[in-house]
Amino acid sequence: MKAQETNRKRGREDKEKEDEGGKNSGSAAEISTTTTTSTTSKTSYKGEEEATCCVCIVNEPSAKIRPCGHTVTCRGCTEKLMKQGDPCPFCRKPIEGFVLGKWSSSTGAAGLWPTSLKNLSELASGEGFNDYFRDSFKGNEATWKKWKEVFDVLGIGARKGEGSLIETQILRITNSEDLVKLRALAKLCSQDFFNDKTLLLVVWRRILEVLNVKEKGVEKNLDVIDACAELGNACNNVRDFEDARRYFKLAQSGYEFHLSPNNSKALDVTRRLILCTEMHVSERIEKLGELVERCEGALGGENELMLMTLNNLGVELQDNEDFEEAKEVYERCLEGRTKVLGFYNKDTLQTLNSLGLNYILIGNHEKGLQHYERALEGKEKTLGKTHPETLVTVMNIAICYETNYKDYEKAQERYERALKGFEAQFGSDHEYAKRCAENFMTCLRDSGVDEKRLAELKEDYPM
Repeated sequence: MKAQETNRKRGREDKEKEDEGGKNSGSAAEISTTTTTSTTSKTSYKGEEEATCCVCIVNEPSAKIRPCGHTVTCRGCTEKLMKQGDPCPFCRKPIEGFVLGKWSSSTGAAGLWPTSLKNLSELASGEGFNDYFRDSFKGNEATWKKWKEVFDVLGIGARKGEGSLIETQILRITNSEDLVKLRALAKLCSQDFFNDKTLLLVVWRRILEVLNVKEKGVEKNLDVIDACAELGNACNNVRDFEDARRYFKLAQSGYEFHLSPNNSKALDVTRRLILCTEMHVSERIEKLGELVERCEGALGGENELMLMTLNNLGVELQDNEDFEEAKEVYERCLEGRTKVLGFYNKDTLQTLNSLGLNYILIGNHEKGLQHYERALEGKEKTLGKTHPETLVTVMNIAICYETNYKDYEKAQERYERALKGFEAQFGSDHEYAKRCAENFMTCLRDSGVDEKRLAELKEDYPM
């Protein structure tokens, strides 16, 4: 039962990850959806009476974040940040709680205001910001060379060495026409090693505002349509599904008017709208099935968007316990992705992993384990042995050995590897590390082979 529940949760995360463009969120915690109004407000920061929340850019900052003391967000956005485990948007320090009160300049708080990103330079010079890069660039020449170009575009000076490996100074963006830097920053925020969803949301709100086109004219400007689609993605990433649907619908109407209903951009935003809209799973399965047919008819059976939609359909069928149908869909998707993208593409490996999970849920543990092992081999080669997605597959294999084969020795070995990897990547407070430690302790209790290690885990991870 533990394997089924844990792996099914992983299947859900696979769908969410693909919906986010393949970025690892690091958290599956859902948050309440708070309605936010238009993000094209022309409010500027001149004083306390005109300050707005740096996340929704609508409400007045009213929540004083503890323990850092910054007051840059409203109550609703602060609650969202806490629930999804995000840090303070200003200093990047963990949020332990908040108190309500009026914004005051005496707190020293300053946020990312809707008409200026000048505070990014202050944010970039903080210790918390540099922590994002420290482990990512240590000994990783390929990543360094790739993003050095992006840093140059943004005007960031960076060096490698001990201590603060990245000393950044982001240019103060004051030219409303300079969208290249903003888009480059959005690209940086969405990468696996950075993955700052809150900052990404702020940047795309700013991009849409800089375009300075009212929403009622969205169908007349393709740049605005694209920005609405990206802002919908950013809202979806922080589980603000109400605003995500709002911007997806704007983008959908714009693409269908400006391009055509069967254009790939229109079809993709339709897919995302289906996934973030509350409906019964059977209704979502029906809509995704219809969309697969539309994609195949308009784009062909070997199109990446069609295959992505097919994979989403497999996840929904699996969640609905239609395992045989899900198996057929996953196998078709795997065949297509292997042909179009190659076996070692991360999306192909994701489908292979999902197919392995489906076999286990059916009861074919041997075939499920074989698919997990193949997925692990591919992820180790493509992503590396310490990548979070690789480690999740290692943990799933451990669960399989423990639950389905009662091979506690092999399970313990893989739990140990996954846990050390998660702790090195994220720290012991991260959801992945906690989940792995919990499963590991259950394995040790059931086997009774290593009481000393069990005692250590109990001390490090008190439940």
